[in-house]
Amino acid sequence: MIFVALTDCGYNVLFIFILGMSQAKIFTIYVLLDLAIAAGVVWCAFQRMPVARYLIPAAILFVLSGVWLVVMTVRNTPSGTGR
Repeated sequence: MIFVALTDCGYNVLFIFILGMSQAKIFTIYVLLDLAIAAGVVWCAFQRMPVARYLIPAAILFVLSGVWLVVMTVRNTPSGTGR
């Protein structure tokens, strides 16, 4: 999901949308993103492209999607009561 906001109000809506996402929705987006990356790798393999041309960018995208999953999960997890 890519949202482009051109106004200041739009940025606030985008920020609220990101913070209001449930953990199930975050995980669903993560899985769909990883499936899209894997589909791109398979497509490139069937096109007989050199492996270095798509495998390194795919690995970087997998790592970035994992970082996104961790950040969004931590950001949307309510804080504990603390001690």
